[in-house]
Amino acid sequence: MLDSALYHCLTDEQRAQYIATVHHATKPGALLSTLCFSDQTIGGLPAPLPVSERNIRDTLSAGGWAITDLSPGELTAVTASAREFVTQYPDAVSDDKGRVLMPIWIVQAQRV
Repeated sequence: MLDSALYHCLTDEQRAQYIATVHHATKPGALLSTLCFSDQTIGGLPAPLPVSERNIRDTLSAGGWAITDLSPGELTAVTASAREFVTQYPDAVSDDKGRVLMPIWIVQAQRV
């Protein structure tokens, strides 16, 4: 199961429901790969919808998933879609195309 940037859009209650639903829809041993915004920063730039490591660990564990890897990472984001947000952080790290690096969690888990 691949979740690319949905988890951080949900409330805590919705996250628990979502993880329970994914658990119900999969078989034991199924793999879950998730990318979600992190509560860390890159160049002082926070993610717009930050999620803590503790939130991920607690929610997945309670939902019947064993985390096999949880690592910080970077997502290259197009600033045009969030220009007002990004311009508040003048030290944000960007590339030669004007894209910024956003902090994310890279999560791998296995259904128990």
